[in-house]
Amino acid sequence: MHYSNKNHENIRHFSSLDLLERTREISERSEGKAWLRISGIREIEDYIDKISAKMVIAEKDTVKAVWQHNPNTVQFAVDENGSKFGLFAYLPLTEVGALAIVSGEFDGLRPDLNFICSPGQSPVAIYCWLVWSPKRLSSMFAAMASDWNTICPPGCSFFTCGHSRATEKLWKACGLESAKKFYPSAPDNLLIALPSKNDQPKRPLLEVRPVLDFNDFTKVIAVRSATYLAEQFCTFDEEFDGNDLCASQFLGTSDGDAAGTVRVRYFGDFCKVERLAVRKEYRKSKLAYKLVRAALDHARKKGVTKAYGHSRFDLVRFWRVFGFREIPGRPKFSFANVDYVEMEATLEPMLDRVRIGGDPMRTVRPEGKWEEIGPLELSNLKVEDHKLALIQENTRFVRAGRNR
Repeated sequence: MHYSNKNHENIRHFSSLDLLERTREISERSEGKAWLRISGIREIEDYIDKISAKMVIAEKDTVKAVWQHNPNTVQFAVDENGSKFGLFAYLPLTEVGALAIVSGEFDGLRPDLNFICSPGQSPVAIYCWLVWSPKRLSSMFAAMASDWNTICPPGCSFFTCGHSRATEKLWKACGLESAKKFYPSAPDNLLIALPSKNDQPKRPLLEVRPVLDFNDFTKVIAVRSATYLAEQFCTFDEEFDGNDLCASQFLGTSDGDAAGTVRVRYFGDFCKVERLAVRKEYRKSKLAYKLVRAALDHARKKGVTKAYGHSRFDLVRFWRVFGFREIPGRPKFSFANVDYVEMEATLEPMLDRVRIGGDPMRTVRPEGKWEEIGPLELSNLKVEDHKLALIQENTRFVRAGRNR
């Protein structure tokens, strides 16, 4: 694909895009609170059929492919009762995707997956793909506002298209401008919001990574000790229950400081998400959301189809954001002097999940780094003759039914 040599550096250099004043005014008209939640593709497909009867949108197979590439891109807007009232879709763009959208080479009806970030990848720009909320626009903006920093992280510019005069007028009232003003090659209906530079205090960089060494594991222990032992007065044996060495652990950091953690254990066709902890000083950030999303994406990459967990009653709404629902007919239960309810979520395995029949080397790479070349592959690049001789001398071969 050809791109011009025009300098697009200012795509990267805007400070965090905050909700503009007009957007705040719209969201404040909402009756009650609203949130965005991730859902399964079948539920989304049913909604797509309803929307496509009213307006021209991407085909169902295209939406499914984008969702399988990054399930965070398509989310339902729900009210305080968990009832759906709209659909919001956005595309976190890679650098190539950002260049494509301002040069007119981006097709919103058939977006190239190479333009869209995978889960955990930092976007360069955000494209608002769809906002569908008949007669409840203020509630939709309130739902978007509830997770705005996750939708549009610091440093990202915000794009959308005005497909009609009404939608163009609405977005311009929210502070967006014609992208042609800044990029002559941009489509006529492309709109952009360019935040002022350095007009917001620097937000901390939140990152999540799988725990692969003892150093990171000690940080996990420290975070959980500061949370559960110090604040909830769990005993050591209650918190460190003997299951840590058979689980996938994730460490969340804020500007490099160990700030949160979560672990996942596996049982047959389901996984259990547990031990979510964020240090007190970081709880106003979105780190808890990033931790859970990373854990679920990790499980989907392994081909897991169901997630299970125990939730305190005051945190049920939090887990609903990720598609969890209370299990019907199951009674509440208690441990460590806290009441819990059982919840479960259906997971859609990723198309590029680790599986038999795929690249065999992915199964020997470090946990969670299945797309990166691992130590065993690197060793193939520097095999020395004397090492080969030692391997042959000390390896037993089975040939013709006998050992040698």
